[in-house]
Amino acid sequence: DVLGVRFSGAYTTRDGFIDSLSGPSSNDSNDRDRYLIRGQALLDLDRLGTIRLIGDYSEANEQCCFAVFFSETATAGAFGPAGLDPTGGAPFQEPDARNDLQSNSDNFFNPFQQWGISGEYNVSLGDFADLTYIGAFRDFEDETFRNTDFVGLNIFTVGASPEAMALPGMPFDPNNNSSSIETQTHEIRLNGSLFEDRIDWLLGFYYSDESIDAAGSLTLLDEFQAGVSAATFGSPVNLLNAFSQGIDATGDFALNSFQQEAESFSVFTHNVFAVTDKLDLTVGLRYVDEEKDGTFTQTAGVHDACLGTLGNAANIDAAFVGAAVALNCFVFTAPTLTRLAQIAPGQEMNPLALGLLPQEFDDVFEDDELVYTLKASYAFSPDVTVFGGFTHGFKSGGFNLDASAAVAGADPRFDSEEVDAWEFGVKSTLFDGRARANLTVFHQDISDFQVLEFTGVQFQTFNVDQAFATGFEIETLAQITDTITANVDLTYSNARYPNDCATQDATDPEFNLNAANLCGGDLTNAPEFVGVFGLTYERPVFDGRFNVFGNANVRFETERRTSTQPSVLDLADDTPLPGDIQDENAKLNLRAGFGSSNGLWQIELWARNITDQITRNVAFNIPLRGSARGQFLQEPRTFGVTVRTRF
Repeated sequence: DVLGVRFSGAYTTRDGFIDSLSGPSSNDSNDRDRYLIRGQALLDLDRLGTIRLIGDYSEANEQCCFAVFFSETATAGAFGPAGLDPTGGAPFQEPDARNDLQSNSDNFFNPFQQWGISGEYNVSLGDFADLTYIGAFRDFEDETFRNTDFVGLNIFTVGASPEAMALPGMPFDPNNNSSSIETQTHEIRLNGSLFEDRIDWLLGFYYSDESIDAAGSLTLLDEFQAGVSAATFGSPVNLLNAFSQGIDATGDFALNSFQQEAESFSVFTHNVFAVTDKLDLTVGLRYVDEEKDGTFTQTAGVHDACLGTLGNAANIDAAFVGAAVALNCFVFTAPTLTRLAQIAPGQEMNPLALGLLPQEFDDVFEDDELVYTLKASYAFSPDVTVFGGFTHGFKSGGFNLDASAAVAGADPRFDSEEVDAWEFGVKSTLFDGRARANLTVFHQDISDFQVLEFTGVQFQTFNVDQAFATGFEIETLAQITDTITANVDLTYSNARYPNDCATQDATDPEFNLNAANLCGGDLTNAPEFVGVFGLTYERPVFDGRFNVFGNANVRFETERRTSTQPSVLDLADDTPLPGDIQDENAKLNLRAGFGSSNGLWQIELWARNITDQITRNVAFNIPLRGSARGQFLQEPRTFGVTVRTRF
């Protein structure tokens, strides 16, 4: 009567579905191998309230994210004459590579673990109000190491991969490419009712503290200079080696350290006014204050080829000197200006170094915002309700924690995103409760839209001044018979960047080429239409002791963009890059199961994407390889079994 406990756990394993033919034959990617355990305790203190404690731990050790080569650079013919694999390490390309799920990638591990605890206290303060306090702490840690630039050449390696650790004198361990995130949150709320439940009111306060501590390492390998010379210059001569005065870049590396300390607090209220028995008005306000401190420092490195190129810059043809420095001083292995001043005094004032090398930073991001919502709903009858409302929302900005964020004095911060959203609709119950139909129309006007871009090496966030999303959603559910239920859902969304979504003036300090190129296009992975149709069969058997069920559903989507680089890098050319458009497609999923009627156990057999539609999720530029493109694929046909038990 006083104490209750609950324990749960889950284990998931799945084969990978992308094969690497560049590395060991057993290599495959996108597998699953993870588990979770969770425990809870609920203590009832009678009039003193209730306390609920929750703790969880999860871990994963998987091979991640092999990419499929989509299109090659126009200079591919230079690989053979440069003494490299004539295919440039990328023999598997569209369409065969995509259809056969073959990759040129090799070794991409991203193990992680996390744990957390939380506590919730609830107590009644009599007729006045109820008090709730929730406090939580979470710790997340991961590592990343991969020896691939998504092709089979030895171009670079990220983290403590075997190739990096085999180089003499390299101070690598798994912590050289890891991140740790610790977060604590506290929330306290008072809620109650007034005037015979005519007003439901809530007041609250929220505080969070987050610490990010990340390390990034990247090492150049023995085919870096030759491979990049062939791919970018189309030259069979190892120009990068020549530019660096014959200094081999193999083993050049940087260890970079990033931190962010973030504090956020908010006060909020949420109130529902029953104006009449049929008309409800909802008013919510939230004041948010954000502060983040971000830092980047370089802790170690070897930069011989970069130093050689800077020292030789006066002897390099003016047409090549910028590219020569940018490539031999690849931003993720280059010395920062601070470190350059220590190891090559005077070079930190070199204009090429000032314009191309990473710059350390220690900066502050601050912002605050009043978030609010106003909604109304009117019940014409118990079965039909119409509603509408407006919400002003906010998503905090922050820092790009990577070595390229402040090159040439750029601001490593990105701005907060704001949205003004209108929503109107109707909810209805039909045929004596055997069917439900809901319709919602919406429009969102987004300012400083935050775009997350994968560059082939890292993720970066930048802002686009404006974006819109306009559309409608239809949701229907019907009980066809006592054992068969059908659902049909349809969403139309015109999610787009207006033609003037960002400045087109390259001399403007706010100019961002990627943002400017997005103007006039669709948002990434935002199809115009998405539809889902499903049928579910369920009935008791064997005198009600067991249940059997089956479900079939089809998801359809129209074409969508898959890249944040949706056009050739030319503001006058809106031609999509290769692989940017994923064609319309439909995927069929099936599930069947058998279990006890009391829910103590259940076995499910399932299959997803029965017709094996191979679709892409993200398309991106292969780093250091001219105009080559890669793609990450969504799951092909997968099938398996799920077992659940309760005791």
